[in-house]
Amino acid sequence: SVRSRHRGSQDAAQAADVLDHMVSALEPRMMPNLVLRENLAPGKPGGWLENCGITLAINEMLVAANPTHDPAVPWLLELFGGWPASEPAGFTRLRVKGGFEITSSYTPNGSQVSAGGVASPVLVRSLAGERCVLLDPWMGGSGTIQVVEMAVGASVVNVSWISVLSGEAVAFETDPGSSYE
Repeated sequence: SVRSRHRGSQDAAQAADVLDHMVSALEPRMMPNLVLRENLAPGKPGGWLENCGITLAINEMLVAANPTHDPAVPWLLELFGGWPASEPAGFTRLRVKGGFEITSSYTPNGSQVSAGGVASPVLVRSLAGERCVLLDPWMGGSGTIQVVEMAVGASVVNVSWISVLSGEAVAFETDPGSSYE
């Protein structure tokens, strides 16, 4: 299920508790080179970060790709929906379901960010040429937004606002290999 679209409405204490729990689980297993050991017993082989599943949890907190039952909107992308509202975050070229790489940042109550805290612009690279549907991270809701295809001399892409269960989303068609901001 998709969380509420309003940045401050999430349960920030719950998100912070999740991060605290992750840190407490990782600290005893972390070696000086940042590799995680699967087994704490001396002499046992170590494991790698992907073995503990923590990366998936953090990625989903940063950008979630939520499936829908609407063929016109197969994936609804939500930025920072599970991230603690009081903590800054950012990521570069994070791959998400639907065939996209997303780059974005979040600064709580920061300057040059939207009311929702998401810095503009958000960069989207289409890997598969699917329709991109992004839950409104700017909390403008059907307001003025411009999506630009970067490789085509900054041409403006047709954007539509659609209503989804959790609020308003911006939707635009993409071409494989193209980047948008």
